Amino acid sequence: MYKYFIFIALLFFSFCIKSPAVLDPPYFILQYLQNINSTENQGNNSQCPAPAGPFNPGAILDTGQTLCWNGAGTVQTCALWLPGADGDFNNVPNARSFVGPTQHCKFTSDYTIFDPLHGLTWKACAQGQTGSDCSGSVAAPN
Repeated sequence: MYKYFIFIALLFFSFCIKSPAVLDPPYFILQYLQNINSTENQGNNSQCPAPAGPFNPGAILDTGQTLCWNGAGTVQTCALWLPGADGDFNNVPNARSFVGPTQHCKFTSDYTIFDPLHGLTWKACAQGQTGSDCSGSVAAPN
């Protein structure tokens, strides 16, 4: 009886574990988009240096909240009246640190901000504004 059980279990699991014969099209597209060695990607990014890692995309930053308030809107001592509140933890688990705004290496009229913990870069100004002071008017969305 034991032999039959093992045979049936192996037969069942052999059909469950097979990899697909043909990979899904989104996987091929993802491979194409992530191809770092392509000449097109190297030509487009030749002016901009890659930021130095390592980065931790899943890391949690401190919110920067340093004070605590009660329901009436008055400031309270976090450690005494609201222990465990966000204002009670300073730079825990990770301190916030952003670099910028700095001039973009390719689009010199745009300025960017860099997050060294996550490795993210974003525009400092809204779309349509340029320069270090974000001069100009905001572009209306289509």
